[in-house]
Amino acid sequence: MIAVGWAVFRITAIPDIFSLVVVLLRTLAFTGLGVLIGGMVREAEAVTALGNMLSFPMMFLSGAFWPLEIMLQFLQEAAKYVPLYYFHAALREALLTGSLSTALAPSLVLAAMAAVSMSLAIFTTSGGTSSR
Repeated sequence: MIAVGWAVFRITAIPDIFSLVVVLLRTLAFTGLGVLIGGMVREAEAVTALGNMLSFPMMFLSGAFWPLEIMLQFLQEAAKYVPLYYFHAALREALLTGSLSTALAPSLVLAAMAAVSMSLAIFTTSGGTSSR
């Protein structure tokens, strides 16, 4: 994606190690959430439906498609309760402004979410595998 961004869109943002850590935290957080859902719901169709039911509103409220500033005030406030908001905030600050100090707070929220979701996913799936 970075190569396409450089070639097609002529972006100038170069990911540093902190940006890559933010991407890794996002991967852990949402993988844990997916495994947690899969561990709680047994039917594949229900897992897909529940995943979509969570992810699509999250994408629209997180600032992924358009800036939060153009949203209604109550939607801007609701966005702060959406986990994907913190990923976008951290990555935006790290890549666009280069300010690690402003990217640190959303990164810590993302790290906490990764730890909680991975822990719950491990707990949910390890309990189910021993009885099978």
